[in-house]
Amino acid sequence: MSRDVSPFQITPLGCHPLEEGCGYWLETGSQGSILLDCGFQDPDVVPCAPDWVVISHAHLDHLQGLPAFHRRYPDVPILATRATYHLAQSLGLDGIPPMRCLPFGRAVPLSEELTICLFEAGHLPGAAAVVLRWTDQDPARTVVYTGDCSLSATRFAEGLNLEALRQWQPDVVLAESTLGIERYPSRRHQESLLLEKIATALDQGSIVLIPVPSLGLGQDLAFMLKTHHHFTRPELNLTLWLDEGVARGCQAYGQILADFPSSVRNFAQFQDLFWEERVLPHVRRLPPTLETAGILLCDAERINWDPIWQALRASGRLLTWIEIPEVTPRLQIEHWPLDLRERIEVQPTRWHSHCDSSTLVQIVHTLRPQHLVFLHGDPIARLALATLPELACRYHVHAPMVGHPLELTRSQLDLPPPPPDLRYEGSLEEQQSTRSTVQILLPHQITRDPRWTEWADTGVLEARWQGSELILRGLSARDVLRGADAERVPLDWQQQEPDPEAGWDQDLG
Repeated sequence: MSRDVSPFQITPLGCHPLEEGCGYWLETGSQGSILLDCGFQDPDVVPCAPDWVVISHAHLDHLQGLPAFHRRYPDVPILATRATYHLAQSLGLDGIPPMRCLPFGRAVPLSEELTICLFEAGHLPGAAAVVLRWTDQDPARTVVYTGDCSLSATRFAEGLNLEALRQWQPDVVLAESTLGIERYPSRRHQESLLLEKIATALDQGSIVLIPVPSLGLGQDLAFMLKTHHHFTRPELNLTLWLDEGVARGCQAYGQILADFPSSVRNFAQFQDLFWEERVLPHVRRLPPTLETAGILLCDAERINWDPIWQALRASGRLLTWIEIPEVTPRLQIEHWPLDLRERIEVQPTRWHSHCDSSTLVQIVHTLRPQHLVFLHGDPIARLALATLPELACRYHVHAPMVGHPLELTRSQLDLPPPPPDLRYEGSLEEQQSTRSTVQILLPHQITRDPRWTEWADTGVLEARWQGSELILRGLSARDVLRGADAERVPLDWQQQEPDPEAGWDQDLG
């Protein structure tokens, strides 16, 4: 093979989860082709029969095209986790094909020189980050496809197994970009705010309406409400209604108990996850009439909203619509009947099951690929991430458009590795006299890194908490001109001459 022959080519067949669905055509040179996810509904976008299909998880935007694909290419093997296969059966699709179920953490050969290994990705039970490694070249090549992922654990899924992925030292990372450059508080903090909004609406006598996917956020929220002390009080006498899509998802969760974290498995030994009658709130399927204040979880993808409208009309109560950013109902609220719209108060919230920009940067810096390719998300979100300075200055970043192949030749893959992830040990000093400032002291050799000049360009810093870690970021001139947002407290630093005892001084005023 000549040096400029392309051993790797990725073509997005669909990237936008709300429009064309998601799917990516991967050419691996002599090892054939792989279709990563099949969320598009038109099988004509697939150029030919691939050698394998890999389904990352059981959301519609990643597998709704499988029935049509399988009818056209019935002999192509479809790979997924056991949980993904079982959950896919609950989506109401006509003809989910058989799948070859792979375990987490075990490399499985697809051919003599191509292996696949799946790792927990968070986001949804059974969701997998996919590692592909082919050894017909020297050196061997490794690609990681994150699918939809989250570092934060949910009630039913562990977070992305980042340390296990790190051992594979990928050349290319195919990453999701759903949330773009948005930053969110921790998932637990978001959950607290969401539950507070629900409690306030219930205290006002409203019916709380929450559109959710049929799998994932709906089951997480139902389990949260079923186990949270505020909503289990007898005097509240709360009812949680589920429409048929979300109820089918709850039934499907009962089939994959072995795939849940140990705490949930232990819980399930003593009572049903959702339908336990001895404990409030009672969980019911959507009745013709909603007679009391309560919470209604409805499938955002449902087509016929008439049963919900009839039940809400019969109740005569005020309605609170909880708006989750990553959930876009098939029928927008502005298309609802006028008499119901006049009774609805919309309450936006910031609950999510994807990686925001800060955790995505953490993932990339841990994996340290040569090339970073943003796939899942709308074009604006993907391009915004591709130009993020902390990524663009260290990696070769790509955001290919749908239908446009990205080729990486051997010479493009055989580049020097990204700068090493150096660690500097410092100390913390708190001003005891006033307690108004603290100093973080680091050794002066940090300034010898070529990235220092750009990082310290303006002399203005931003500090933020990421879990229990404090992250410091040097603000660019563009950031400074853009102005501080409502939650930012500007920080200034002062660089001093080297001092063998003090290093350099950063005054957090």
